[in-house]
Amino acid sequence: MSRSLYILVAVAVSALFLLLLATSKVIIVPGFEKVEEQQGLRNVERVLDIVSNELAAMERTATDWSVWDEPYAFLGGNNPLFVQRNLTPETYTYLKTDIIVITASAGQIVFGRQLDRDSNKLVPLPANLPRQILSCLHFLPAAEYQKSLTGVLLLPEGPYLISARRIIDSQGNGPSRGLLLMGRRLGTAETAEFSRIAHSTVSMKPVTEVPSALTGKLAQLPPDVSPVLFRTVDGFRSEGYGMIRDIYGKPALIVQLELPRTVYSTGKKAVRYFIVWIMGIILLAAFGGVFLYRKLAKSQRERNEHDALYRSVVSQSTEGILLVNQENGILLEANPGIHRMLGYDDGVLVGSLLSAIADGDPLTLANWLRDAASENRSGKTEFLLRHRNGTTVHAEVGTGEVLFQGKKSICLSVHNITDRIVAAEVLRKANEELEIRVNTRTAELSAANEKLQRDIEERQRVETALRKEENIRRNMFEAIPDMLTVLDREFRIVHSNWGGGYDYVPVEQREKNLCCYDAFYPGQGERCKPCHVHKVFTTGKPVYEEKHNPRIGQVEVRAYPIFDESGQVIMAIEHIRDITERKKLEEERVKSQKLQSLGVLAGGIAHDFNNILTGVMGNISLARMMAQPDSKLAGRLEEAEKATQRAGDLTQQLLTFSRGGEPVKKSADIKQLAMDSVSFVLRGSNVRCDFSLPDDLWPVEVDAGQMNQVFNNLVINADQAMPEGGIIRVLAENTVIGQEKLPILPEGRYVKVSILDQGTGIPESNLGKIFDPYFTTKAKGNGLGLATVYSIINKHGGLITVESPAGIGAAFHFFLPAAKQEPDEKQHENLPSTSGKGKILIMDDEEIIREVAGEILLHLGYTVEYCSEGSEAITKYKLAGKTGEPYAAVLLDLTIPGGMGGKETMKLLLEIDPDAKGIVSSGYSNDPILSHYGEYGFCGVVLKPYAIREIGRTMHEVLSASRQQ
Repeated sequence: MSRSLYILVAVAVSALFLLLLATSKVIIVPGFEKVEEQQGLRNVERVLDIVSNELAAMERTATDWSVWDEPYAFLGGNNPLFVQRNLTPETYTYLKTDIIVITASAGQIVFGRQLDRDSNKLVPLPANLPRQILSCLHFLPAAEYQKSLTGVLLLPEGPYLISARRIIDSQGNGPSRGLLLMGRRLGTAETAEFSRIAHSTVSMKPVTEVPSALTGKLAQLPPDVSPVLFRTVDGFRSEGYGMIRDIYGKPALIVQLELPRTVYSTGKKAVRYFIVWIMGIILLAAFGGVFLYRKLAKSQRERNEHDALYRSVVSQSTEGILLVNQENGILLEANPGIHRMLGYDDGVLVGSLLSAIADGDPLTLANWLRDAASENRSGKTEFLLRHRNGTTVHAEVGTGEVLFQGKKSICLSVHNITDRIVAAEVLRKANEELEIRVNTRTAELSAANEKLQRDIEERQRVETALRKEENIRRNMFEAIPDMLTVLDREFRIVHSNWGGGYDYVPVEQREKNLCCYDAFYPGQGERCKPCHVHKVFTTGKPVYEEKHNPRIGQVEVRAYPIFDESGQVIMAIEHIRDITERKKLEEERVKSQKLQSLGVLAGGIAHDFNNILTGVMGNISLARMMAQPDSKLAGRLEEAEKATQRAGDLTQQLLTFSRGGEPVKKSADIKQLAMDSVSFVLRGSNVRCDFSLPDDLWPVEVDAGQMNQVFNNLVINADQAMPEGGIIRVLAENTVIGQEKLPILPEGRYVKVSILDQGTGIPESNLGKIFDPYFTTKAKGNGLGLATVYSIINKHGGLITVESPAGIGAAFHFFLPAAKQEPDEKQHENLPSTSGKGKILIMDDEEIIREVAGEILLHLGYTVEYCSEGSEAITKYKLAGKTGEPYAAVLLDLTIPGGMGGKETMKLLLEIDPDAKGIVSSGYSNDPILSHYGEYGFCGVVLKPYAIREIGRTMHEVLSASRQQ
C-alpha cells in the first residue's frame, strides 16, 4: 500500500513540473524579451531626444544673438568694441558653445574663434569649417533671414552641433548684414552625460565607420518612425542604434547603446525561482500527506497498545481501583488490588454496592459521590473501609469522572494508609516528647543567646571606640605639618602624610609604593649616601641629623626603628621637619644679640661724646649769633658748626644703633618724610629719583629724625652704587601681614617701603653681613650706615630685607607698623629770637652743659638759675615758691651719675607743685622716658646737643600750654 502511494505521488509531481516548464518557455520568457526590446528602443530614443533638445537650445541661442542690435551694429562698422566686450571665454562658457563665427553678407569671416576647454582660451577655428560656412550661406539666402540652419556638422576634429542664422536688427528687419554660426562639439564630456542619462554606455560614430547594412536599415525606416533599431548580441548583451542626420539632411552619426540584458536575465531567474518554489510547495504537500497518513496509522497502533498496557497495570497494581456507577453506587469494576486489600477473592465485589465495603451511612456515601461528580475533584479523601474479617482499613481515596460503556461513572483510586496512620500516631507521641525537650533546650539557648548578644554589643562598642581612636590617630597623623613616613627594609614608602613641604611629590605617584629616593629625588635611582634610614636598619638605634633639601631648604631628620616580636628591625619611621624659617630666626636672633652687645659699648661712648658736643656746639652757636653776620669770623663759626653737626650725626647713629637709642615716636606721613629726605640727599648728584608714593598711604608711628637717617643711609648707598649716574626708585604701598606670609612680623597693618637702584648689586656672599656693625666694602665707609638702619627699623617694630639679583642692582624693602591716628600737624615756627619770659631752673651734672643751656635761654629772653642734681633742684624750687618768685619751668637732665636724676626729681616736684612744668633733656637713655615723657610727668623733651631753635620752640610750647594740655 505504501509503495503504490509513493509512485502515484511521484507521477503527479513530475507531470505538474513539465507543465510549468513548457508554459515558461512558450509564454513567459518571450514576453520578457519583448519588454527588453521596447526598453532598449526607448533608451535610444531618449538619447536622440537629448541631441534634439541640445540642437533646439543651440538654435534659440543663435536666434537671440542674430536679432540683437550689438552684432548688427558691429557688422555695420558702428560697434568696434563688440568683440572685446561680448566674445570672451566667459561668454562661450555661459552659452555652452565652442564655436562662434560672424561673417559678412558675402561670406568673409569677420570674427571666428573656438574655445579650448582645457586652457579656457580662444583659439583659431578648425581648418575645414570656413568651407562648410560657404555651404551654409547657400542654404540661407540673404532675403530669407527668418530661416535657420540647425543640425550636426561632421568635421575631422569630430561632430559638432551647429545652428546658423542671418543677422538682422532687434526689430526683425533687414537687410541682413551677415551670418551668425554657433557650434558645440560632441566630445567625451557630452557622451558621458548621455550615458549617465540613458543608464547605458553611449558611443557615437560617423556613418562611414558603421557597416552599410545597418545604415541602410535605419535609412529605410519610414519618416514618421524614429530611426532606431534593436539587436540581441548574446544571452548577456544587446545593442540599440539610432541615426542622426546632418544640417543637409543626410545620415551623419550613428548612436550606439550597449544594453545589458537585465530584464531577460532577471525574468529567467524569476521563472526558475517560481518553478522551484511551486515544485517545493507541491513536494512539501505530497510529503506532508504521506507523513500524516503514517502518523494516523501509528497513533491507532499506540492507542491499542496503551489500552492493553492500562489493563495490565490496573490488574497488577497493588493499589485498589474501583469503578462506581454515579447514580446507584454499584461497583462496575474492581481490580485485584482492592480485593486483596479487603480480603476478597477476585471478581466478588463487582455488582455489589459501595456501602457494602465502606464504613458510613449509605446516604452520606451517595451525597459524597454526587458531589465528587459535580465538582470533578482531583484531591484525596480519607475513607474507612471494612475488611472481610471485620477490621477497619484506613484508605486515602482519589476520585475522577470517566465514561464507561457510554455512562458517567466515578473512578476511585484507593490507597491503604493504615500503616501510615499507625506510624503517624507513634510520630505524634514522639513529637510531643520532642517538643518538651525542644522547649527546655530553647530556654537554655535563649539564655545563651542573650549572653552572646550582650557580648556582641560589647564587642561592637569596643570596635566603634577602636575605629574612633584609629580615625583620631589617622587625622592627627595627616594633620601634623611635619612629614611622617613609614619605610620598609627595601626603602619603599608604606605610609606617609606628605607634609613638611614634601607635597611637591605628584599625587598620582604617592599611591605607587615607590622607594623614598624615587619619590623625593626622581631620577636618582638609588638610596642617598649617607642614608639615615639605612643607619637605623644597620644599628637599630634612632638617628638625628640636619641636611639641606634642594626643594624645601634646611630640614631636620629623625629616624626611629620599628621592631618585630623577635627584636629585628622591620621598618623605620622617618620624621622630617622644615626648619628653614627656624634657622632664619636663629640667624636673626644671633645678629640681634651681636648688635645688642655692641650697642652697649657704642651707647656709652656716644653718651659721653654727645655731652662734649653739646658744650662745643652750644658755644659755637652762641658765638656765631654774637659775631657780625658777614664777618670772616661768622664764616669760620658756620663751618665749625657744620663739622660739629656731622659729628653729632655720627653720635646720633651710635645712639640709635645702641640699646639706649629709643625712638621718640609720633604719627607721621611717610610720603612727606621720604620725599624730603631723599631730595635733600640727592642735591647736586647725577642720580635721579622716581617716586611711586600713593596719596592713600597709611600714617606710621615713627621718630622722624631716625626715619631721616634710614632714608639718608639707604639713598647714600644707592647713590654710591651708581657712580656713572642712574635712577633710584622709591616705592611704598599699604599691606596686611599674615602669619603665613612673614612669620618674623606680628600680624597687622604695615606700610611697605622699597628703595631700588641700578647699580652692580651686592655679592651673594655679602648679603648675610651687610647689616653687621662696621662691615663695609667701601674705602671711606665706617660700616654703621646699614647697621643703624637695621637698628632703627627693629626698634620701630618693623623688618628690613634685601634682594640683589646678579648684575641688576639692589632692592631694600622695609615694613613699618601703621599708626592708628592721623599724622601730627607740622608746627609753624615763627618765634622771635628773644621772645622768652620767665625764670628757668637748669639741672645738669656737667657744668659746660649748664652754661651752654643757660646762655641759650638768656639769649632767648629768659632768666636762668642752675643746679647740679635733684636734691638741690628740689630745695631751690621750694625756696622760689616761698619767696613769691616761682620757676616757670625746669630743664632736667635725665641721668645724674651718683645723684638724683630727672625722673625722680620730676616726681617729687609734682608732689610739691602739681602744676610744675618739667622738660626732660638727655643725649642717651636706655629708658623709654624720652619716647613717653608725658607718662612720667614731663611736659616736653629736648635732645642733646642743643639747637637754639629747638630749645626755644620746646620752651615756648611748654610755657604756652596749661598743665592739663
